Amino acid sequence: MTIATTARQSEDRRGAATAEAAARLQGAAERGVPCAPVRDLIGTSDVALAYAVQQRRTQARLAGGARIVGRKIGLTSLAVQRQLKVDRPDFGVLFDDMDVSALAVVPYERLLQPKIEAEIAFVSVKTSAAVPWTWPECGNRSNSL
Repeated sequence: MTIATTARQSEDRRGAATAEAAARLQGAAERGVPCAPVRDLIGTSDVALAYAVQQRRTQARLAGGARIVGRKIGLTSLAVQRQLKVDRPDFGVLFDDMDVSALAVVPYERLLQPKIEAEIAFVSVKTSAAVPWTWPECGNRSNSL
């Protein structure tokens, strides 16, 4: 077995894990029922693989007609990062169907495992499906917080 073959097999496994994790999350969203964590598929330490799953879900949502209206950044507090044993904030996409700002009451039935959590959200001026944004990109692409 050559190094190239081994590398290709590793990439094939990563691609399969990404696809399976994205499918699990998609199924949970469609059924409105929480799923098992995807760490059994993608592990707990490969940030690039986790963002690959997020990118796959983002592309599927866009293909299904959803629009990106902003981005979110979580784990911005160093204290929380230390508590969760991470070394950087995490980034996510905000879609048009997530905006409940015009509603008097948030439709509870749309939520899975609801909780209240303070996070920074950016209203996009320029759209991009690229994940994740860097801090400078957030400022360049944002209209408001």
